[in-house]
Amino acid sequence: TAYHSHLMGRIANFFNSSWITLHTSRGTEEYTHRIFMRMSVLVAEAVYLTPLLFLSNRITAQHSGTTAKVAHLLLVVLAPGQALIDHGHFQYNNISLGLTLCAVALLLSQSIYWGSVMFALALNYKQMSLYHALPFFFYLFAPRYNTLAGLKQV
Repeated sequence: TAYHSHLMGRIANFFNSSWITLHTSRGTEEYTHRIFMRMSVLVAEAVYLTPLLFLSNRITAQHSGTTAKVAHLLLVVLAPGQALIDHGHFQYNNISLGLTLCAVALLLSQSIYWGSVMFALALNYKQMSLYHALPFFFYLFAPRYNTLAGLKQV
């Protein structure tokens, strides 16, 4: 998140340095600043969430028809909660959710290493992903538990 914030600060400085001036920019209510903030969320969604959504849809819906794939994409992209929170409050949750969604798709396709890496990236981007950590833990631990349980019986 820090790198993303730094990048947004550099871009904001290019447009209007008063938006990021230390101590005086707090509470900036300019119309152009709000437009910049909302556009930054939309661009982040287009750059991170949408491609990862297409990738996860491709991985998990290989046996689905075109209608099911399009419905899945539209349900995620047009989710009203996502639009209200991310686009209205500049939370950038879409980046973390995109990484988590990709991690789930990779785990379901038996790519344990890359799924774990994507989830670690989601956790490092935003701690909100901790809500998903328990299911990830049990999904990754279950095969090892079954192996250990079999060893105890021998």
